[in-house]
Amino acid sequence: MSATKRVISAAPPNNTVSAYLFIYNVASSVAWATILSRTIIYAARDGFEGVYPAVGEFVRTTQAFACLELLHAATRLVRAPLFTTFIQLLARLFIVWVVTYAFPHLAKSPAYTVMLLAWSFTEVIRYSYFGAAAGGSPPNVLIWLRYTTFFVLYPVGMATETWLVYSAVGPATAGLLYSIHI
Repeated sequence: MSATKRVISAAPPNNTVSAYLFIYNVASSVAWATILSRTIIYAARDGFEGVYPAVGEFVRTTQAFACLELLHAATRLVRAPLFTTFIQLLARLFIVWVVTYAFPHLAKSPAYTVMLLAWSFTEVIRYSYFGAAAGGSPPNVLIWLRYTTFFVLYPVGMATETWLVYSAVGPATAGLLYSIHI
């Protein structure tokens, strides 16, 4: 007996959407590669204390730029689930716009540098993968990196994020940060 294959044809890709997603992902990959290289350079040259002053603002801007991913998910330009995308973005925005911005001394710790390294490696791989996918087919090395480095980088990122948030609890409650006195 011969096996029969059922072929499901996908709708032809929208060239404008593909071009936009390609540009977005390449720009994001370049931004995270910049963060990665600057993190390595400043950590080697100035120690952990030198990383945040050198890259903190650019990290906040890059992470804010990633909010476009909510729009991508909401409008179904990508297959990412909206709620998951929202939670991931919210967590990262909280780290870079609340925790390290309000308590810059925490960003001078090894945890901040290690977190940036984990985030940067992850995002360079992820955005390169999606950029290649938007432009055609990602190379096998990107597919392999995308689905294997996650096992190391995700726990490292999560552990360092947790440490930074935990370390901010004491100073935040002691100083009643962002409180309004009437």
